[in-house]
Amino acid sequence: MSQFTREALEAKGIVAEGVLRDPRPCSLADFDQARIVIALKEAEHRPLIEQRFPEVANRILYWHVDDIDFAPPSTALPMIEHLVRELISGLK
Repeated sequence: MSQFTREALEAKGIVAEGVLRDPRPCSLADFDQARIVIALKEAEHRPLIEQRFPEVANRILYWHVDDIDFAPPSTALPMIEHLVRELISGLK
């Protein structure tokens, strides 16, 4: 998790679990255990998922949030928050 994301969460009083661990490759079992899987940048992640895990590629919820190389955190983080709020309200 990026420093910008950690700081934004902390500002909202949210303590994120697992923020200090390095990213790990996922396995098919990870997808089987997850209720929802979100890929933040479809253009980047869909091809990788389709190549490595074609059997689950259509179960992924793909969003269109650019990484820091294309969008500053001040743009991307509010987009992510909006999408998360929409997701949560749709689950109710």
